[in-house]
Amino acid sequence: MTGKQKIETLTHAWYGYALFTGVATLVQNGIGFFSIVGAAVSTLFSFAVTWFLGGRLLARSHVWRTILIGLSGIFAVLGTLASAKLGWLFIHDWSLATLVLTGLTVTNVGMNLKSIRVLTDASVKSYFG
Repeated sequence: MTGKQKIETLTHAWYGYALFTGVATLVQNGIGFFSIVGAAVSTLFSFAVTWFLGGRLLARSHVWRTILIGLSGIFAVLGTLASAKLGWLFIHDWSLATLVLTGLTVTNVGMNLKSIRVLTDASVKSYFG
């Protein structure tokens, strides 16, 4: 795979993650007018951010690549800490909502680690080079 293809695949994975979290949030909050509107707005916002950042990466912006590597690292660490805290909370409360939130947080950590792996890949570096 070329660097460009890896960036496109990563962008598509973030689109899928945004859709997944939108549906999970909708199910967790219950299906009502305001939860549907809230989930739709947050999913559309996530799509817009993903489209913008994916476009900047495909335009070979070194600045955005560096920013995204840094942010992905920070959010991976914070997400790991949040996952540990939510896991501990689940052990004490046995709440399905806490378990779902823990799963979403762990998935977010996985997406951030995937972003770091892709953005630091040799073929992606040469795409920017």
